[in-house]
Amino acid sequence: MDTENRGGLFKLGSFLQLLFTTYFALIVSWLGLQFTIKIPPIKAVIEILVCNFTLVILSPVIFSVIALNLAVRFFLSTFLLGSRYKLIDGIDAVWAPVYPATVPNFTSLYVLEGQCDLNKIRKKIQLVTRHPNYVRFNYRVTRKYGYYCWEDTSDKFDVKNHVKIMSGCEDFQRTYSESEIFDKIQYVYDDFFPGDNPQWEILVIPNYRYNSPKESGKSHYAILFRMHHSILDGVSAGMLLQYGLADYPVKVTVDPLKPLNVSPLMRILPYALLVVVGARSVIQSLLLKEENCFHGKKMTGPKHVGWSRPIDLKVLKQLKIATRTSTTAILVSSFGGSLRSLAIKKKLPVPNSIHAAATVAMLPYPNAFLQNRFTSAHVPMEIGLQTPGERLKSAFQHANNMARSPDILMNYHMMQLTGSFPAIIVNEAMKNLNSTMLLSNVPGPAEDVYLFGGDKLKDAVAWGPFKGVTALGMVLFSYGGKIRAAVVADNVALPEPGDLTTLLTGFEEEIVKLANSSGITSSCFSD
Repeated sequence: MDTENRGGLFKLGSFLQLLFTTYFALIVSWLGLQFTIKIPPIKAVIEILVCNFTLVILSPVIFSVIALNLAVRFFLSTFLLGSRYKLIDGIDAVWAPVYPATVPNFTSLYVLEGQCDLNKIRKKIQLVTRHPNYVRFNYRVTRKYGYYCWEDTSDKFDVKNHVKIMSGCEDFQRTYSESEIFDKIQYVYDDFFPGDNPQWEILVIPNYRYNSPKESGKSHYAILFRMHHSILDGVSAGMLLQYGLADYPVKVTVDPLKPLNVSPLMRILPYALLVVVGARSVIQSLLLKEENCFHGKKMTGPKHVGWSRPIDLKVLKQLKIATRTSTTAILVSSFGGSLRSLAIKKKLPVPNSIHAAATVAMLPYPNAFLQNRFTSAHVPMEIGLQTPGERLKSAFQHANNMARSPDILMNYHMMQLTGSFPAIIVNEAMKNLNSTMLLSNVPGPAEDVYLFGGDKLKDAVAWGPFKGVTALGMVLFSYGGKIRAAVVADNVALPEPGDLTTLLTGFEEEIVKLANSSGITSSCFSD
């Protein structure tokens, strides 16, 4: 028996020796390629092998920690939390942390044509909060036993605490201009939700006035919907608008509930690719560090918000066909070109490339409940390129690369896993995210929406929250044949009073340049 044991130990020792020798050889090879001859294919293969060997070596520790955490969560859910509290799923919990100068709030602005009736709005919202699809409106994000939890507060819910007139807009006899409202949004953007109520609110602007003369003479009002991002993501917000808030459901540009027409092989292939290159993907994301004139410093607040002119989707489609690219690539490259122009105007060094954390919805959604079902992946934006055409070609190529990348699937499951750990670990993990800007593209209703008993929705945009030291973001939201770019920036990224206006104007000018160079004479804007 002793001989058998010694033989087994000898084989184990030989295996470990071979493993570590191979690992050491791979590390030396990788370092050699880093500092001497850089051959991308060979470098990539060695990086994959190094990362996978690292995962194999650390796997006993990793899987033990994961198993222990799952056991703790099971114990808490079964024996300690009771009926009032329940653990937040990992994909929702990653949005729970609060940091200085930023809060995890998803902010939407809806502008409606009609007369404001606060009681009518409250009645509708009261009905929505009682619907089983939207029970999260009765939940509050809190901590219990070191984990992020939902607290059910339905027993003390009062719609008047959540739907109210925006501070400074109490005078129903006067109108509040677009510029005034955007200034007011700046000061509530990073406000914490006080007390023990669920973390969402609707701030009503009773008389809203567009800056555009086209809308003069019409009565408008607006609502600012501020929601904790753990409650829902952008796609869920779109479904809430379509199925919950709208007087009746309308046609959407992209139906997130529609099953994807994907073969079984194509469902398996991404996971097979993930097994091979997933470890490398995670390590590359964690090691991404960039500093440039728009990124790198801790946020200070306040946030500056704005939107572009409404861009005509028909013209964008013409431009997409003419350039053989995509609408997203056109808009992203135009924003990159505007960032470049702003840096030049301010005499700042123009970075050759920056990274955007692009959000990706994990379609299809299983239902229309309030939920988070998205992830993000780093997309390079080569703003150092000289011409709009070059930047567009680059943006299109990088977008295609991202769509085929394992990063999307890996990051989604990493977010689920990270969010399942105790709050202190989630907080540390999420504050180390690093990209110059956030980028979201949310398809909205394809036809007119009516809310609160016949009031026509004229405009809808959204601004997302920041994480880490990312201080610049753009959300693209399409509605009724047009699309607006809603931009938010912390003061640390755009410190001068006119920076955001310059950035938005430059964005619009870049789109016009691309249209002119493609022979498109129609106006790019629908205002």
